Amino acid sequence: MFFLGDPRLPGTRALFRGSNREPFTPEGTLLVLGIRQRACTAALAALLTLGSLGVVGVTPAQARSNSKENTWRIGTYIAGAGTIAALAKGKGTLALIGGGATLLSYNQWKKEKNRRHQRANEAAYRSYRTRWLHQHRGRRVRHR
Repeated sequence: MFFLGDPRLPGTRALFRGSNREPFTPEGTLLVLGIRQRACTAALAALLTLGSLGVVGVTPAQARSNSKENTWRIGTYIAGAGTIAALAKGKGTLALIGGGATLLSYNQWKKEKNRRHQRANEAAYRSYRTRWLHQHRGRRVRHR
C-alpha cells in the first residue's frame, strides 16, 4: 500500500523537505490537498463545459458566420446536457422534455446548416455563370 507521502507515488516529491527525505505531513496538508484537488476539478469541468459550448477555443469560421446556426448549436448542447442530468437524477418527465428540446434544436441547427450550404452553392453557380458570360461576351452559343 502507498500512503500520501510515499516517494514511490508519482507527484508526491513536493511533500518531502530537507535532506533526510522524511515525509512532511502535518494535519493541514491533507485539507490543503483536498481543496486544491476540488478547485482543479471544478476549473477543469468549467473549461470543458465552456469549450463544448464554443465559448472557449477555436471554432470553424462557418459556424460563427450565422448567428441563428450558432444559437441552435449551443441550444442543442445545453438541451442535451439537461437531458443527461435529468436521466442521471431519475427524472423521467424532465428527460422526455429535454429530449424533445434537444431534437428540436438539433433539427433547426441542421436546417440552418443546409441553408448555409445552399447559399454557398447558389453563390458558386452565380460566379460560374458570370465568368462564362464574360468569357463569351454575352453571346449565346448556338448548337447546330
